[in-house]
Amino acid sequence: MKLVGKKMLGALVAVGLFGGAAVLSSQSVLAADSDPKAPSACTATRSVDRKSVNVEWKAANKDQAARYVVERRRNNGSWYWAGRAEAPKTQLSDKTLRSQDQYKFRVYTRTNKGKISGVRPCVLVSASKTPATTKPTTEPTPVTTTAPKENTTPVTTAKQTTTTVKRTTTTAKPAIKNPVSNAGPVPVPQCGTYWGSYVNSRLHGGGTDAAAKLRAINKVESTIGRTFDIDHQFYRWDDFANQTNLDRYVKKSAAEGRIPFLSWKPVYKDGTNISWASIANGQHDKLIREKARLVKSLNMPVFISFDHEANARVGDFQPGNTGGGHIKADAGSEAQYVAAWRQVHKIYEQEGVTNVSWVWLMSRTPFANGGAFADRLYPGDTYVDWVGLDPYNFFHGGRTWSHLEPLMQDFTKWVERRNINKPWMLGEWGSVEDPNQSGRKAQWYHNAANYIESENRLKAVVHFESNPEYNWRYDSSTSSKSAFAAVGNRNHFKQSC
Repeated sequence: MKLVGKKMLGALVAVGLFGGAAVLSSQSVLAADSDPKAPSACTATRSVDRKSVNVEWKAANKDQAARYVVERRRNNGSWYWAGRAEAPKTQLSDKTLRSQDQYKFRVYTRTNKGKISGVRPCVLVSASKTPATTKPTTEPTPVTTTAPKENTTPVTTAKQTTTTVKRTTTTAKPAIKNPVSNAGPVPVPQCGTYWGSYVNSRLHGGGTDAAAKLRAINKVESTIGRTFDIDHQFYRWDDFANQTNLDRYVKKSAAEGRIPFLSWKPVYKDGTNISWASIANGQHDKLIREKARLVKSLNMPVFISFDHEANARVGDFQPGNTGGGHIKADAGSEAQYVAAWRQVHKIYEQEGVTNVSWVWLMSRTPFANGGAFADRLYPGDTYVDWVGLDPYNFFHGGRTWSHLEPLMQDFTKWVERRNINKPWMLGEWGSVEDPNQSGRKAQWYHNAANYIESENRLKAVVHFESNPEYNWRYDSSTSSKSAFAAVGNRNHFKQSC
């Protein structure tokens, strides 16, 4: 992730990755760093099969609160967050590190409060077995001339290594095959799951301006004892990617260690609905292009969801479709939604936006009864990087108390039936309290975490910290507050291998 307003300490060591081959730098890491807390002895080693780079360094201190963050820089472009770990090593995929580009790496430590304590450049070391005296006269011939087919080679690093939670079943869940190759620029955790949240600033200090929102999310983080990996924010059509919002909030939140997640709803700030047909036929292309350029200017990987929970806006009423509260269910048909999504995606491609991972998110309704409704809403693998669900334990109006795993069943069956090879996200999730049983919500969080840890396709969970109609807040009770904090600090949600 790009560092905003921070200057790197010392000079970087220039290294090359050309045609997938690593080049050994003749330079070494600077002998002294001005900050004694900086990591040291940093090396980046390209694997023999040229499919990954292993970055290793010596820990600066024993502080368990410190996060080691690896950044990579392509050619002369911006710095991008590439991986993080509490152990002093991480593995980067070849999709993130495109072989035709030149790269530099650096590692720094970041505390839970987002403070940077040091920066260390890396030396790239070749993993080739060829003796140093042997110089090839030509570039090595690639093994294949076409890209490998999707869903062919499993990624072994997706296996879970956490042993703190007992598994209730010995049946292994299907691994994500080549997850990074399907996930866009936001890296898929090599192990564990991102822990994120939408935080309603009105409930935590008041106000909706950038400063108030930053205070609110920092307040929640100070209570749970960690920084969120993902910061989810919702925007209306004309307010999305507002330059002021990007500069005053999104960039500052990212600088504190969070991946921006921007949900874009085709409804104007004044409540006027926008039809999917009008988006698909080009009526809004100018505005979409303007927003695409602003997103591109962020120079950091971000998640974007276009018309989050679009199932609630389908004009021809579907079972369980209430229209999303104040959002009218009159945006159009499923086919028009798909066409609108593809039009937005096409314009972003035309504008050269390469820092977006597209997240397709629905509520549970489309996946019921075999998922035919979801079939009609899915834009296609080419246009989607992550797929996801917004599962809630409502427990009202005669509904039974339901844990997270059964809430996921219809979605899971749909993904497996369609053989969709994408990482999963919970774009929103949560539970209400049981007024007749104290501590039941707290146990719900623990059970949910156990399930998430057992499901190796679920790579990001983003809590909905609000109470528009039902109290989803993590601090709805003392026991719930403690449980949420405990779960969020599990090694699995720190992506600790």
